[in-house]
Amino acid sequence: MIELSVAPWGVATTPGAVWVVGGEPGTIQRLDTATGAMREVASARRPFLATTARGYIWVTDNHAGRLIRIDPRDESVFVTPPVAKGPWAAAPGDATLWISDHPSNTIVRLDPDTGEAMLCVKSDGWPAGLLHAFGELWVVCWKDATLCAHDEETGQLRRRISLGGVPGPSGIAASERHLWVTHVGARCVLQVDPSDGSVSDPIAVGKAPWCLVVNQEQVWVANTDSGNVSVIDCVTATVVRTWEAASAPYGLAVGDDSIWVGLRRPPALARFPWK
Repeated sequence: MIELSVAPWGVATTPGAVWVVGGEPGTIQRLDTATGAMREVASARRPFLATTARGYIWVTDNHAGRLIRIDPRDESVFVTPPVAKGPWAAAPGDATLWISDHPSNTIVRLDPDTGEAMLCVKSDGWPAGLLHAFGELWVVCWKDATLCAHDEETGQLRRRISLGGVPGPSGIAASERHLWVTHVGARCVLQVDPSDGSVSDPIAVGKAPWCLVVNQEQVWVANTDSGNVSVIDCVTATVVRTWEAASAPYGLAVGDDSIWVGLRRPPALARFPWK
């Protein structure tokens, strides 16, 4: 376990490195997995969630309303102008880049090269996690407890799937055949069939399952208030393992041979083998 100076929100990986974001005001730090050296690459008002796509690391700056793009090859940093009130997550696609703007109930399409806002589309209440998968842009909406499928280009709403009516859906990930959504309010994970919108029975995990990642037919879930990480088998949709964490897990990222977990209290970075 690696101690951190600030509590992490997001974690992302690139070859040979783990990127940790967090704090108010906060930092974006890079861990060299070979040497264990950690250094600050950028700072922001409230760096929130991180993802990797198209060869870059993308970080939402929740309090400044901006998106930060980092090139891991030379660690150059590009910061967009303010584009939202409080961006939650970013979803870079092959030719598009969308962010969820939690307080304004919108999703915003940006130009991935200039960072300019191109489209602003109304969403259900409190959009949180979003993801490009199965030919659509999927948006998890916390307040309305819905999963919305939008056109990847125009943002037009195609389908709305109910996730039980209780507020709290947060994170989303995709396996080969299904979508997986964490539900903080219901303390569960839901498996969604993207072909017909059917939703599984709740898969009970720990308290406050904020986020999740998929790797090798397993879904890893960070249960923040339980202090553990649940592992779900994608085929059977059952919990097959629970890893106890030293403190509250939040961010998750898939590495070459392990899952990296950001721990918030006390702040640290942990590594769990996924084999």
